[in-house]
Amino acid sequence: MPPCDPKDLNSCIVAPPVLKVVWSGFEQKWPAGFAMMKALQVHAEDQQNLIFAVDKQGKTLDQAVAQWMDQHKSDWQGWVKAAQN
Repeated sequence: MPPCDPKDLNSCIVAPPVLKVVWSGFEQKWPAGFAMMKALQVHAEDQQNLIFAVDKQGKTLDQAVAQWMDQHKSDWQGWVKAAQN
C-alpha cells in the first residue's frame, strides 16, 4: 500500500493483511473449493480500489464487488474454471 499523505487523509487506505486459510481436511472434502481457493488471487491495486470504494466512496461491499466482477471477468472466471477441472 502506498504511504498515507498526512495532508490528504481522504485517500489514505490502511489495508489489513489478507490470508487464505483452510482446515487440513478441506482439500479432501471439497476438492473443487480447494482448487478455487488456491487459484484465487486479487492484485493489490484491485484490493486498494475495493477498500477505497467502500471506505471512502460510501459504496456497499456488494456494490463494490459487483463492479469489480463486471470489470474483471477473466480473473474470477479463471478461479471457477480451476474448480471445474
